[in-house]
Amino acid sequence: VSKPRASRELHNPALVHAATPKRLRKIAQSLGYTRSPLVGEVMRRIRGRGHFKGLGQIAYLTFDATADAWREQPTFLRLFTGACTRAAHLGLHVAPFWMSEPGLTPRRAADIFAARGVEGLLIGPTTGWALTPKLNLRRLCAVKIGTPLPDLPLPCAGHHHFRGMGLALTELARRGYQRPGLVLRTYQEAKTAGAWSAALVHRQQTSPARDRVPPLCLDELSPSDFAVWFRRHRPDVVLGVGNYLPAWLKELGCRLPRDVGFVDLDRCTPDRAGIDQCSTAVGAAAVDLLLGRLLAHDHGLSAVPSLLLLDGVWADGPTVRTLPAGSS
Repeated sequence: VSKPRASRELHNPALVHAATPKRLRKIAQSLGYTRSPLVGEVMRRIRGRGHFKGLGQIAYLTFDATADAWREQPTFLRLFTGACTRAAHLGLHVAPFWMSEPGLTPRRAADIFAARGVEGLLIGPTTGWALTPKLNLRRLCAVKIGTPLPDLPLPCAGHHHFRGMGLALTELARRGYQRPGLVLRTYQEAKTAGAWSAALVHRQQTSPARDRVPPLCLDELSPSDFAVWFRRHRPDVVLGVGNYLPAWLKELGCRLPRDVGFVDLDRCTPDRAGIDQCSTAVGAAAVDLLLGRLLAHDHGLSAVPSLLLLDGVWADGPTVRTLPAGSS
Protein backbone atom coordinates (compact mmCIF):
# COMPACT_ATOMS: atom_id res chain seq x y z
CA VAL A 1 0.00 0.00 0.00
CA SER A 2 1.04 3.63 -0.30
CA LYS A 3 2.71 5.48 2.57
CA PRO A 4 -0.28 7.82 3.13
CA ARG A 5 -2.63 4.83 3.32
CA ALA A 6 -0.33 2.95 5.69
CA SER A 7 -0.09 6.02 7.94
CA ARG A 8 -3.84 6.62 7.88
CA GLU A 9 -4.79 3.02 8.66
CA LEU A 10 -2.14 2.53 11.34
CA HIS A 11 -3.35 5.56 13.26
CA ASN A 12 -7.10 5.34 12.85
CA PRO A 13 -8.60 3.48 15.87
CA ALA A 14 -11.93 3.11 14.04
CA LEU A 15 -10.29 0.78 11.49
CA VAL A 16 -8.60 -1.52 13.99
CA HIS A 17 -10.81 -4.52 13.15
CA ALA A 18 -10.66 -4.12 9.36
CA ALA A 19 -8.54 -6.60 7.39
CA THR A 20 -5.94 -4.25 5.86
CA PRO A 21 -5.17 -2.21 9.02
CA LYS A 22 -4.95 -5.46 11.00
CA ARG A 23 -2.39 -6.84 8.52
CA LEU A 24 -0.43 -3.57 8.52
CA ARG A 25 -0.31 -3.47 12.33
CA LYS A 26 1.02 -7.03 12.41
CA ILE A 27 3.75 -6.17 9.90
CA ALA A 28 4.64 -2.96 11.73
CA GLN A 29 4.88 -4.85 15.02
CA SER A 30 7.21 -7.44 13.47
CA LEU A 31 9.43 -4.59 12.25
CA GLY A 32 9.64 -3.10 15.75
CA TYR A 33 7.63 0.01 14.84
CA THR A 34 6.39 2.17 17.69
CA ARG A 35 4.51 5.43 17.31
CA SER A 36 5.79 8.61 18.95
CA PRO A 37 2.74 10.50 20.25
CA LEU A 38 4.64 13.81 20.36
CA VAL A 39 5.84 13.60 16.77
CA GLY A 40 2.45 12.28 15.68
CA GLU A 41 0.65 15.24 17.22
CA VAL A 42 3.00 17.73 15.56
CA MET A 43 2.46 16.12 12.16
CA ARG A 44 -1.31 15.97 12.68
CA ARG A 45 -1.39 19.70 13.33
CA ILE A 46 0.83 20.46 10.32
CA ARG A 47 -1.46 18.45 8.03
CA GLY A 48 -4.68 19.84 9.51
CA ARG A 49 -5.09 22.79 7.20
CA GLY A 50 -8.28 24.69 7.80
CA HIS A 51 -8.59 23.38 11.36
CA PHE A 52 -6.25 25.70 13.24
CA LYS A 53 -8.96 27.95 14.62
CA GLY A 54 -9.83 25.63 17.51
CA LEU A 55 -6.46 24.01 18.07
CA GLY A 56 -5.47 24.10 21.70
CA GLN A 57 -9.01 24.76 22.97
CA ILE A 58 -10.30 22.81 25.95
CA ALA A 59 -13.97 22.94 26.94
CA TYR A 60 -14.64 23.12 30.69
CA LEU A 61 -18.09 21.61 31.14
CA THR A 62 -20.44 22.92 33.84
CA PHE A 63 -23.85 21.52 34.74
CA ASP A 64 -25.45 23.91 37.23
CA ALA A 65 -28.84 25.57 36.94
CA THR A 66 -27.33 28.71 35.39
CA ALA A 67 -24.26 29.30 33.27
CA ASP A 68 -22.32 31.09 36.02
CA ALA A 69 -23.61 29.42 39.19
CA TRP A 70 -20.38 27.45 39.58
CA ARG A 71 -18.41 30.68 39.93
CA GLU A 72 -20.11 31.27 43.30
CA GLN A 73 -18.31 28.23 44.75
CA PRO A 74 -14.73 29.18 45.80
CA THR A 75 -13.43 25.63 45.30
CA PHE A 76 -14.95 25.35 41.83
CA LEU A 77 -13.43 28.69 40.88
CA ARG A 78 -10.01 27.59 42.11
CA LEU A 79 -10.22 24.35 40.12
CA PHE A 80 -11.02 26.34 36.98
CA THR A 81 -8.26 28.89 37.66
CA GLY A 82 -5.71 26.12 38.16
CA ALA A 83 -6.75 24.47 34.92
CA CYS A 84 -6.54 27.75 32.99
CA THR A 85 -3.11 28.62 34.37
CA ARG A 86 -1.65 25.21 33.57
CA ALA A 87 -3.25 25.15 30.13
CA ALA A 88 -1.87 28.60 29.28
CA HIS A 89 1.61 27.40 30.28
CA LEU A 90 1.20 24.57 27.76
CA GLY A 91 -0.09 26.84 25.00
CA LEU A 92 -3.71 25.75 25.47
CA HIS A 93 -6.89 27.66 26.26
CA VAL A 94 -9.73 26.63 28.58
CA ALA A 95 -13.25 27.98 27.96
CA PRO A 96 -16.38 27.27 30.07
CA PHE A 97 -19.20 25.45 28.31
CA TRP A 98 -22.63 25.27 29.99
CA MET A 99 -24.07 21.79 29.36
CA SER A 100 -27.42 22.52 31.03
CA GLU A 101 -28.42 25.14 28.47
CA PRO A 102 -32.06 24.56 27.48
CA GLY A 103 -32.35 22.54 24.28
CA LEU A 104 -28.72 21.40 24.27
CA THR A 105 -28.51 17.69 23.44
CA PRO A 106 -25.37 15.50 23.59
CA ARG A 107 -25.36 15.29 19.80
CA ARG A 108 -25.64 19.06 19.36
CA ALA A 109 -22.89 19.61 21.93
CA ALA A 110 -20.63 17.19 20.06
CA ASP A 111 -21.36 19.04 16.79
CA ILE A 112 -20.45 22.35 18.45
CA PHE A 113 -17.17 20.91 19.75
CA ALA A 114 -16.35 19.56 16.29
CA ALA A 115 -17.15 22.91 14.64
CA ARG A 116 -14.88 24.72 17.12
CA GLY A 117 -12.07 22.20 16.78
CA VAL A 118 -12.40 21.16 20.43
CA GLU A 119 -11.12 17.67 21.17
CA GLY A 120 -10.44 17.88 24.92
CA LEU A 121 -13.03 18.18 27.70
CA LEU A 122 -12.67 18.89 31.41
CA ILE A 123 -15.80 17.80 33.25
CA GLY A 124 -16.20 20.18 36.17
CA PRO A 125 -17.77 19.42 39.56
CA THR A 126 -21.37 20.11 40.49
CA THR A 127 -23.12 21.20 43.67
CA GLY A 128 -25.28 18.65 45.44
CA TRP A 129 -25.65 15.10 44.18
CA ALA A 130 -23.33 14.14 41.35
CA LEU A 131 -25.54 13.17 38.40
CA THR A 132 -23.90 11.39 35.48
CA PRO A 133 -24.05 13.73 32.47
CA LYS A 134 -25.12 12.49 29.07
CA LEU A 135 -22.21 13.03 26.71
CA ASN A 136 -21.19 11.86 23.27
CA LEU A 137 -17.48 11.13 23.79
CA ARG A 138 -16.78 8.99 20.72
CA ARG A 139 -14.42 11.55 19.16
CA LEU A 140 -13.45 13.39 22.34
CA CYS A 141 -10.89 13.06 25.13
CA ALA A 142 -12.33 13.81 28.57
CA VAL A 143 -11.10 14.04 32.17
CA LYS A 144 -13.16 14.54 35.33
CA ILE A 145 -12.21 17.14 37.96
CA GLY A 146 -13.00 16.73 41.65
CA THR A 147 -14.54 13.33 42.38
CA PRO A 148 -15.10 10.42 39.97
CA LEU A 149 -18.49 9.60 38.49
CA PRO A 150 -19.12 5.86 39.03
CA ASP A 151 -21.22 5.56 35.86
CA LEU A 152 -18.78 7.49 33.67
CA PRO A 153 -15.37 5.75 33.67
CA LEU A 154 -12.91 8.54 32.94
CA PRO A 155 -9.56 9.61 34.40
CA CYS A 156 -10.05 11.96 37.34
CA ALA A 157 -7.93 14.40 39.35
CA GLY A 158 -9.07 15.30 42.84
CA HIS A 159 -8.25 15.87 46.48
CA HIS A 160 -7.24 12.92 48.71
CA HIS A 161 -10.10 13.23 51.21
CA PHE A 162 -8.99 10.28 53.37
CA ARG A 163 -5.52 11.71 53.90
CA GLY A 164 -6.96 15.20 54.34
CA MET A 165 -9.13 14.02 57.22
CA GLY A 166 -6.16 12.19 58.71
CA LEU A 167 -4.08 15.36 58.58
CA ALA A 168 -6.87 17.35 60.27
CA LEU A 169 -7.21 14.81 63.08
CA THR A 170 -3.45 14.80 63.65
CA GLU A 171 -3.37 18.59 63.92
CA LEU A 172 -6.35 18.59 66.28
CA ALA A 173 -4.72 15.99 68.54
CA ARG A 174 -1.65 18.21 68.77
CA ARG A 175 -3.92 20.98 70.04
CA GLY A 176 -5.43 18.77 72.72
CA TYR A 177 -8.77 17.87 71.08
CA GLN A 178 -9.98 14.38 72.00
CA ARG A 179 -13.59 14.12 70.81
CA PRO A 180 -13.82 15.16 67.12
CA GLY A 181 -17.28 15.01 65.59
CA LEU A 182 -17.96 14.88 61.85
CA VAL A 183 -21.05 16.48 60.25
CA LEU A 184 -21.89 15.83 56.59
CA ARG A 185 -24.79 15.78 54.20
CA THR A 186 -25.43 12.42 52.53
CA TYR A 187 -24.38 13.68 49.11
CA GLN A 188 -21.02 14.82 50.52
CA GLU A 189 -20.46 11.35 51.95
CA ALA A 190 -21.41 9.76 48.62
CA LYS A 191 -19.30 12.04 46.42
CA THR A 192 -16.18 11.37 48.50
CA ALA A 193 -16.89 7.61 48.58
CA GLY A 194 -17.03 7.76 52.38
CA ALA A 195 -13.37 8.82 52.62
CA TRP A 196 -13.88 11.44 55.34
CA SER A 197 -15.92 9.22 57.64
CA ALA A 198 -13.69 6.21 56.92
CA ALA A 199 -10.61 8.15 58.04
CA LEU A 200 -12.39 9.24 61.23
CA VAL A 201 -13.58 5.71 62.09
CA HIS A 202 -10.11 4.36 61.34
CA ARG A 203 -8.56 6.84 63.78
CA GLN A 204 -11.23 6.13 66.40
CA GLN A 205 -10.13 2.49 66.64
CA THR A 206 -7.14 3.64 68.70
CA SER A 207 -9.16 6.09 70.83
CA PRO A 208 -10.90 5.34 74.14
CA ALA A 209 -14.54 4.33 73.63
CA ARG A 210 -15.70 7.40 75.57
CA ASP A 211 -14.09 9.70 72.96
CA ARG A 212 -15.68 8.10 69.87
CA VAL A 213 -18.30 10.50 68.57
CA PRO A 214 -20.54 8.98 65.85
CA PRO A 215 -20.70 11.06 62.66
CA LEU A 216 -23.88 12.97 61.86
CA CYS A 217 -24.85 12.32 58.24
CA LEU A 218 -28.32 13.17 56.90
CA ASP A 219 -29.87 13.98 53.53
CA GLU A 220 -30.94 17.39 54.81
CA LEU A 221 -29.25 18.83 57.88
CA SER A 222 -31.19 21.24 60.06
CA PRO A 223 -30.23 23.31 63.13
CA SER A 224 -32.49 21.13 65.28
CA ASP A 225 -30.87 17.87 64.05
CA PHE A 226 -27.47 19.34 64.70
CA ALA A 227 -28.45 20.56 68.18
CA VAL A 228 -29.74 17.13 69.21
CA TRP A 229 -26.56 15.42 67.99
CA PHE A 230 -24.27 18.02 69.56
CA ARG A 231 -25.94 17.96 73.00
CA ARG A 232 -26.06 14.18 73.06
CA HIS A 233 -22.41 13.54 72.14
CA ARG A 234 -20.65 16.77 73.16
CA PRO A 235 -17.74 16.80 70.67
CA ASP A 236 -14.96 19.22 71.55
CA VAL A 237 -14.38 20.04 67.87
CA VAL A 238 -16.71 19.81 64.85
CA LEU A 239 -15.47 18.98 61.35
CA GLY A 240 -17.48 19.55 58.20
CA VAL A 241 -18.03 21.69 55.12
CA GLY A 242 -20.15 24.83 54.96
CA ASN A 243 -20.71 28.20 56.57
CA TYR A 244 -23.79 26.98 58.43
CA LEU A 245 -21.88 24.87 60.98
CA PRO A 246 -20.05 27.74 62.75
CA ALA A 247 -23.33 29.67 62.74
CA TRP A 248 -25.22 26.78 64.35
CA LEU A 249 -22.54 26.42 67.03
CA LYS A 250 -22.89 30.09 67.90
CA GLU A 251 -26.69 29.72 68.05
CA LEU A 252 -26.14 27.04 70.70
CA GLY A 253 -24.15 29.54 72.76
CA CYS A 254 -20.74 28.05 71.92
CA ARG A 255 -17.77 30.37 71.66
CA LEU A 256 -15.15 29.48 69.03
CA PRO A 257 -12.62 28.20 69.89
CA ARG A 258 -13.01 28.62 73.65
CA ASP A 259 -15.92 26.18 74.09
CA VAL A 260 -15.63 24.12 70.92
CA GLY A 261 -13.47 24.11 67.81
CA PHE A 262 -14.46 24.04 64.16
CA VAL A 263 -12.53 22.66 61.18
CA ASP A 264 -13.59 23.27 57.57
CA LEU A 265 -12.61 20.26 55.44
CA ASP A 266 -12.64 22.49 52.36
CA ARG A 267 -11.14 25.65 53.81
CA CYS A 268 -11.18 28.58 51.38
CA THR A 269 -11.23 31.62 53.69
CA PRO A 270 -8.83 32.69 56.49
CA ASP A 271 -11.59 33.10 59.09
CA ARG A 272 -11.44 29.41 60.01
CA ALA A 273 -9.01 26.53 60.38
CA GLY A 274 -9.14 23.53 58.10
CA ILE A 275 -7.79 21.63 55.12
CA ASP A 276 -6.82 23.61 52.06
CA GLN A 277 -7.55 21.11 49.29
CA CYS A 278 -5.06 22.86 46.96
CA SER A 279 -7.75 23.07 44.30
CA THR A 280 -5.62 25.11 41.88
CA ALA A 281 -3.07 22.26 41.84
CA VAL A 282 -5.91 19.77 41.26
CA GLY A 283 -7.11 21.78 38.26
CA ALA A 284 -3.58 21.83 36.85
CA ALA A 285 -3.23 18.08 37.35
CA ALA A 286 -6.46 17.50 35.43
CA VAL A 287 -5.03 19.40 32.45
CA ASP A 288 -1.92 17.21 32.54
CA LEU A 289 -4.11 14.09 32.52
CA LEU A 290 -6.08 15.47 29.60
CA LEU A 291 -2.97 16.35 27.64
CA GLY A 292 -1.80 12.75 27.97
CA ARG A 293 -5.08 11.54 26.48
CA LEU A 294 -4.95 14.11 23.68
CA LEU A 295 -1.42 13.14 22.67
CA ALA A 296 -2.36 9.45 22.66
CA HIS A 297 -5.67 10.12 20.84
CA ASP A 298 -7.32 8.24 23.69
CA HIS A 299 -10.95 9.04 22.93
CA GLY A 300 -14.09 7.91 24.69
CA LEU A 301 -14.42 6.12 28.01
CA SER A 302 -11.55 4.38 29.83
CA ALA A 303 -11.41 0.64 30.28
CA VAL A 304 -9.45 1.14 33.51
CA PRO A 305 -9.88 4.80 34.54
CA SER A 306 -7.03 6.34 36.51
CA LEU A 307 -7.50 8.42 39.66
CA LEU A 308 -4.92 11.07 40.57
CA LEU A 309 -5.30 12.23 44.19
CA LEU A 310 -3.44 15.26 45.54
CA ASP A 311 -2.76 15.95 49.21
CA GLY A 312 -4.14 19.06 50.85
CA VAL A 313 -2.40 21.11 53.53
CA TRP A 314 -3.40 22.18 57.01
CA ALA A 315 -4.31 25.87 57.33
CA ASP A 316 -4.45 27.49 60.78
CA GLY A 317 -7.32 29.73 61.71
CA PRO A 318 -9.14 31.35 64.65
CA THR A 319 -11.68 28.50 65.06
CA VAL A 320 -9.27 26.10 66.82
CA ARG A 321 -6.90 26.42 69.74
CA THR A 322 -3.34 27.47 69.11
CA LEU A 323 -0.56 24.98 69.62
CA PRO A 324 0.86 24.68 73.15
CA ALA A 325 4.01 26.70 73.81
CA GLY A 326 7.10 24.92 72.56
CA SER A 327 5.25 22.89 69.91
CA SER A 328 6.35 23.03 66.31
